[in-house]
Amino acid sequence: MVKEELLFVTNATNEWDEGFSYVLELARSLKTGVAVLMIYGRQPQNTYGEMIVAAALADEGAPELAREHLLFEQAKRIKDVEDRNVRELSERCKGLAIDFTCDVRVGDAISLIHEILKKRPVISMILLSPNLLRVLDIRKMTKNITKPIVLITRQEKEG
Repeated sequence: MVKEELLFVTNATNEWDEGFSYVLELARSLKTGVAVLMIYGRQPQNTYGEMIVAAALADEGAPELAREHLLFEQAKRIKDVEDRNVRELSERCKGLAIDFTCDVRVGDAISLIHEILKKRPVISMILLSPNLLRVLDIRKMTKNITKPIVLITRQEKEG
């Protein structure tokens, strides 16, 4: 029998794991696996130094080389995120005996969620990290996705 999965969708920002503890507790109680989709927006997130190098290359008449430089640096940063953050998530799941998969992708969140749902029909529910709420069109998402969608909200600190 194929085990169901919960899809946790998060933005690859400093707050990338916000809400993941809730997902782990839910997966443990429902006896499901966890699939994580960590998203970078379409806009390249290059550093100031990378932009200076690209501008110099473009100024020297090599705009294609400048573009390749920016894309290479972004790909390197995404690989670093995968190596560091995915390893941490994997260890947290392993400690609770929860099956785990993860994709780190660049693009539009709704389109990427559609792709994942097509590839992984065992996903039974989508859980959205609080860090996505300010960049995601929830109405558009609910029109196009038939799986249950849970919006994880921030816990207000008392005191």
